[in-house]
Amino acid sequence: MTRLLPRLRVRSLIVVAFASALASSACGGGALQPSAADVDGSTITQQQLDDTIPLFRVLAVLNQAPCGTPVGPGDSQGAACARFTLSNMIQERLVSTYAQQHGIEVDPATVTATIGDVEASLGGPEEFAKQLEAQDVTRAEFEEFARRLLLFTDVQSAVTQQQISDAAVRKAYEERELEFTNLHADHILLKTPEQAQEIADRATPKNFEDLAKRYSIEPGVGQTGGDLGTQQASSFDPKFTAGALALKPGEISEPVQTQFGYHVILLVSAEKVPLEQVRDQLLQELGPTAFADWFDARLRQADIDVNPRYGRMNPETLLLEPIRTTSTASPTPAATPTGPVNAATGDPEAPPPQG
Repeated sequence: MTRLLPRLRVRSLIVVAFASALASSACGGGALQPSAADVDGSTITQQQLDDTIPLFRVLAVLNQAPCGTPVGPGDSQGAACARFTLSNMIQERLVSTYAQQHGIEVDPATVTATIGDVEASLGGPEEFAKQLEAQDVTRAEFEEFARRLLLFTDVQSAVTQQQISDAAVRKAYEERELEFTNLHADHILLKTPEQAQEIADRATPKNFEDLAKRYSIEPGVGQTGGDLGTQQASSFDPKFTAGALALKPGEISEPVQTQFGYHVILLVSAEKVPLEQVRDQLLQELGPTAFADWFDARLRQADIDVNPRYGRMNPETLLLEPIRTTSTASPTPAATPTGPVNAATGDPEAPPPQG
């Protein structure tokens, strides 16, 4: 899959990607057509869940991953897929609310490009059409599904900008100073400190290359003349980096010992990439954690009721899990529902709650 598929997947979609999930559980009602879940007064209907499950099955095929994971012998794959789908739909409602409040919309061109990347990864539109047909999903339905998933990326970007302060970005930048410093150095590598000191005493910027070719034990020095080129300062041995950065351009070091031997270093240049040039990179890297923290708090604040047929929320992990039964003898695996068949999953439905 191309670059955009992981964005489509949103790291196994929303639950796994952001390491956060859903909030408190509640008993479902006894209506003839109960909702699958209610999120802050917004209902996810049974029909909406039924319509979305095939889309997640298509996505699972594209990602070569299961649509949800059964948690025990009493939990079927169909139930796990329905639970996984509903988990993501609940989270989608929260993100969609934020998007509406802040005027965030997915660019249609991004959806088109994403679908094009999916088609290309499968070998062409024909194969993609076969995958959709296998789950009775139309192209238009999947395009709308892609838009919904891509909205998470846009909301994450907006929340990241909101949650991560300039001070936090600068702190990350300073902590990774060597990563953002481009170091260009020449060196002569020798076996003993005595040899290294002798060369250091003789070396000048003008004769450095000749001395390197004559005395350095570094492989390939005949072609490089000891020139290491420009690299991230963090990519060198820490002792070498410290020795090089202690110099001014054109200066030559005293012998520096590393695991490779003894180096005489000529600093050519050391340039730190400005913060503004790497700000977007830092925001992108800090974003998932900042978004996860924000989303976890949002989930805990939300009023979320889940139909018991799809499980309940673990108040500690905030994950949607199947309802299990217990006895005085020993814990049992997830209970096997009895009663009418759930049209959404193909599995038997749990009986309605009592009381």
